[in-house]
Amino acid sequence: MSDTFEIPKKGVKIYSPEDGWSEHVDPSKKSTLTDTSAVEPVNSKNLSSKDDEQTTENSSNPNIVAVGDALEQLFDTLNNSSIDDTTQDSPTWKDVAELSRQLEEKLDLRKEILEKLSTVDEDLQITRKQLLSTLKKLGKYENDQLSAATVRASVSAMAIEVLAKKLS
Repeated sequence: MSDTFEIPKKGVKIYSPEDGWSEHVDPSKKSTLTDTSAVEPVNSKNLSSKDDEQTTENSSNPNIVAVGDALEQLFDTLNNSSIDDTTQDSPTWKDVAELSRQLEEKLDLRKEILEKLSTVDEDLQITRKQLLSTLKKLGKYENDQLSAATVRASVSAMAIEVLAKKLS
């Protein structure tokens, strides 16, 4: 194995005793490090806090990079730095990036559909309440009409009896 390696184009910080940690600026130039002890491993707590900062920055930034695109950049970098002995049938990192992009699109579509479904459910509940209210009002009206008809029928029956007694 060689003592040198190629620094990826994007997202790599380089440590120098004079300048401290700095971003890799020029992607057209290939830098190599011969002493791997000069690069310190990144603490996972620092990495997660940096990710949180980038997430909050990205939420306000309209140029947010999709997960699939970020993975594709990462995997392109990995492919460029790895040995090309892959066969035609084996999957590539580009396939993984494309599938991640498709998954992200489908998750966004599902979220959109669920929001629409929620709106339709609310409309169904409102319509159901209106139907029940209308049926109750109609039932009350019909009961009132039935009561009035019953009273009219009773009055008519009494009138028939009274007239029959007077006319006989």
